[in-house]
Amino acid sequence: MFPVLLKPGIRFMLFEDTYQILKKLPNLKVQVEKENFNVTQIFTQAELITALSNGDLKFECTGKNLSKTSGGINTSYALGELDVSSFKEEAIFRYEVIKPLLELSEQNAISRADEVNSWSVNPKKAKRNLNDCLVYHTVSSQSIYRWLKAYKESCGDIRSLLPSYHNCGGKGNPRISPKINEFINEAIDLYYNKQQRISIKELWLCLTNMIAEHNRFSVIKLDIPPYPTLARYVSKIPEYQSIASRYSKRSADYKFKVIGNGVETSFPLERVEIDHTPVDIIIKEDNGTEIGRPFLVLAIDKYTRNALGFSLGLSNGVGWPEVSQCIKSIMTDKSYVKDMYPFIENEWNAFGVPKTLVIDNGLEFKNSSMKDTCYQLGIVLRICPPKVPEWKGSIERFFGTTNTSLVHNLPGTTRSNPTKLDSDENPSALATLTFSQFNALLHKWIIDVYSQDFHKGVGGIPSKLWKKAIGDYPVSWPNSSSDIVTLLGRTAQRKISNRGIEINCLHYNGNNLNRLLMQFSKENKGLEEDFTVKYDPYNLRELFVYDHVITKEWIKVPCTNPQYATNLSEWEHKEMRAYARKEYGIVDYESLARAKHMIRTMIENNIGYTPKEKARANKINADEEINKARREVESASNILYHMNALSEDNISDIGITIATPKIIIPESLVSTEESKQDDNIINIKQARKEKARGTKKQLSSNEIQLLDGKKDKPLNDNICMDDFSGFSILTDF
Repeated sequence: MFPVLLKPGIRFMLFEDTYQILKKLPNLKVQVEKENFNVTQIFTQAELITALSNGDLKFECTGKNLSKTSGGINTSYALGELDVSSFKEEAIFRYEVIKPLLELSEQNAISRADEVNSWSVNPKKAKRNLNDCLVYHTVSSQSIYRWLKAYKESCGDIRSLLPSYHNCGGKGNPRISPKINEFINEAIDLYYNKQQRISIKELWLCLTNMIAEHNRFSVIKLDIPPYPTLARYVSKIPEYQSIASRYSKRSADYKFKVIGNGVETSFPLERVEIDHTPVDIIIKEDNGTEIGRPFLVLAIDKYTRNALGFSLGLSNGVGWPEVSQCIKSIMTDKSYVKDMYPFIENEWNAFGVPKTLVIDNGLEFKNSSMKDTCYQLGIVLRICPPKVPEWKGSIERFFGTTNTSLVHNLPGTTRSNPTKLDSDENPSALATLTFSQFNALLHKWIIDVYSQDFHKGVGGIPSKLWKKAIGDYPVSWPNSSSDIVTLLGRTAQRKISNRGIEINCLHYNGNNLNRLLMQFSKENKGLEEDFTVKYDPYNLRELFVYDHVITKEWIKVPCTNPQYATNLSEWEHKEMRAYARKEYGIVDYESLARAKHMIRTMIENNIGYTPKEKARANKINADEEINKARREVESASNILYHMNALSEDNISDIGITIATPKIIIPESLVSTEESKQDDNIINIKQARKEKARGTKKQLSSNEIQLLDGKKDKPLNDNICMDDFSGFSILTDF
């Protein structure tokens, strides 16, 4: 910027047309000529001032350091403003040198040069006389003449005194032959600007090979450019173009495209962003077993940046149960915090029904359950385009803040990239936090740290902004807390019996369910119907059954063991079942078979069996009883163990299904004589069948005796003919 005095000869550009002032007229008017048209016009100074204020009027710049134009007049300097120039102090020094000569004759330039040069022996005097200028050097009278001329031609613009070093030399003009320049550009396009991302050294080798191949078949030999020359060519490639070609356009856009404030909102819950991310920490069970990295599902209010709710998933990933739990947390009161975590100082007062819910393309969000929920609550569902995280910039920023401010300071952290840990870093060995402990720490950090700290994005503290905003714009509440479970709970199909409903080996029963059961009939076929059941996977205290047969309503059914199931999550329950199976689910089949054999013997001895029947029962050996007992146990679908806590002394109503493994009886338990007896019996049975068909077979002496009916002669000391009346029992094996 420089001052302009309206006088004849001044040129300016108005609406892309060039004018020159011819003369000043009375009443603050000027007469101008429109160049290239030889047309004169009259403007008032008020009109020119208005055009100047709107940016439509620009006056011509004269003197040195002008920017290049394709046509018209110069209205700007090539070096920009003085305060951003790297030669600012040099321009000030030149001005201080010529300042005494501006009102005097240029003939005094020689004496001024001698005066300035005399200060070289006294730097303090030079600094004092040059107005504390930071630059000082000797000057010549010819230089002073040039500086005076440039300053006056520019109408007193100090930028005309800036050094013109940018115009020196052959900058911008290649000094190598056009043919080599061609080869360099071709090599860059063919090899460097590719996603293989070769180094400049490799590019120079490729260029060397290209020129060598050309020299083999050409009369005019080309020199191979040195490596620094090629490096300078590469450095001139625009960074955006380099990243777009060597990486991806998305990466280039992410780094260079304009970033604004994102979507503007006007009131709380107008736009709620929800997303999930793996947390950079390893957690363990209470017994020290490693669980892995949990997943955090969280929702944030765009208007106040206040966290609305979250849920934690385990290392097996995030699904609809975790997402639904987060949505439930958005729409429910957080008064549980004071009871569960008394060490938290502040209240978490953010909840309500969102107007718009912003999600990504993950199946855990983009599913029929999510759509049904939004339809029923009147929530507008916005799905972000793939690979565009800036659409949910607030939640992405929150995840980054959570990791850097909290998670990376905890034992067992994996940092932002677990693959880039030092060789001696072992997060698994350092991990000490359990799932419940990390959940408590996350509550503490969100409520007492993040929500109470100043947020630059909104210019305030999120919790205070929320409190003020809901006073100005009241938020919507859900009409019923029970409807949230029926809307967002996990769904299952079950039949109803007098034992109630069983889910996860927990039984649910009550008077409401029993009254429904009493109304079942052959007509409505209630006993045969599968009923829709919904329950909260984070609290197994109760479930809801939809009665589509009688009342067409949801029925609330409590757990038969509420002390155990209250505030118990489905994951915790499954872990307890797995632990119980491991500690108390091993069956001793041999002792079980001996006990069953003894009970059967006692019953048979006390009931009035015939002597032959008693003798037959006594002859069944214990090994056969073991086999039969084994099959009876294996045929059972499950074994129910009931316990209230993980101890042998406290038993309650936790149903645990235990799959019974097959037990293979060692061959050493079966005697050789018994095997021979079994073979004889099978051979006799086959012989009888063949005799009935009229076929002949060579029989052994024992088989002939049995066929002839000689029952009084035993086959050996252990088996007599009476034993074969139990043949059907033996063949069942």
